[in-house]
Amino acid sequence: MANGLLEQRRAQMFPKLTSAQLARLERQGTRMQTQAGEILVELGAPPRGVFVVAAGSIEALAPPSVTQAASGYELLFLLSPGDFTGEMSTLRGTPALVRVRVREAGTVLLIDAEQLRRIVQNDAELSELFMRAFILRRMSVIESGHSEVLLLGSDHSADTLRLREFLTRNARPYVNIDIEHDADAQALLERFHVRGEDVPVVVCRGAELLKNPSNAEVAECLGINAPAADERVHDLLIIGAGPAGLLLSHLLHLRGIESVVLEARSRGEIESTIRAGVLEQGTMDLLNEAGLGARMQVEGAVHHGFELAFEGQRRRIALTELTGHSITVYAQHEVIKDLVAARVAADGALKFKGGSGTVTTIAHA
Repeated sequence: MANGLLEQRRAQMFPKLTSAQLARLERQGTRMQTQAGEILVELGAPPRGVFVVAAGSIEALAPPSVTQAASGYELLFLLSPGDFTGEMSTLRGTPALVRVRVREAGTVLLIDAEQLRRIVQNDAELSELFMRAFILRRMSVIESGHSEVLLLGSDHSADTLRLREFLTRNARPYVNIDIEHDADAQALLERFHVRGEDVPVVVCRGAELLKNPSNAEVAECLGINAPAADERVHDLLIIGAGPAGLLLSHLLHLRGIESVVLEARSRGEIESTIRAGVLEQGTMDLLNEAGLGARMQVEGAVHHGFELAFEGQRRRIALTELTGHSITVYAQHEVIKDLVAARVAADGALKFKGGSGTVTTIAHA
């Protein structure tokens, strides 16, 4: 199934692994024989890791349309030797958005979740390749319009707008139906046994129905909050999962110092609270050096100057010409998403509101 993003960015979305890259992955993976029709990843299931195709072929299937009871799975992507599976949910540890099934029997190399986190942390080349592909694939799934999540609401409802914003900011594909304008609205209301006054309604995974849910309830239903880390002993406690706290936690991890980050809000809340952001060159360099800049490079808007207006006149400050540096417009909540994803990928301990796990003991040195 083709879409605009796939046509424009196919090479980056589905890069063929080189022989050298395959050799590095071979040392950290497990070879598996596959059979035609075998399900490697089920829709909504926890990710197993990345499957590298060595022989045969694998298909990524979009879920049945939530608006059509009799619809079936639809082909999104077909992967051949040298390709690999996965998108952002693979790193975040959240439920899979697609079904991954073997089309032609062959051989795959399974890089499990723990090994994948190590690769992302320690192999700069493969980290950039995986992250860019995962981000673009998530964007492509969203563009395809396929999802097992349905939002029934109204343009005149503040709660409907809140939920739309929450799902969009969390890069969660969903089908949006306006009960006042969509021709299918009445049939869907009857099918799910809801009334117009019940909206907004979220149908989660094509089955569970939530009436005017909070953002936290939707996050829990969709598994947006990944499972909490286990009862490990950490070197440092960081209060607050803002950009500073999350970046500090990640930088310390790169130096062998493990921390636990406590946040009073849910993951869904911190990732969907909209904040503007302009990153200076030093911040961009730090994020890139820490392996956190892949999505910023794809989605950020680089500016080489800016204008000031005063006394009816405009003056341009040619920043790059004057300093040799540039700035990037990239919202703060997008930086937070990248930082959370990196900490999850590294098996970092993040304790959000509504998540499992607590800090039981604080030892004094």
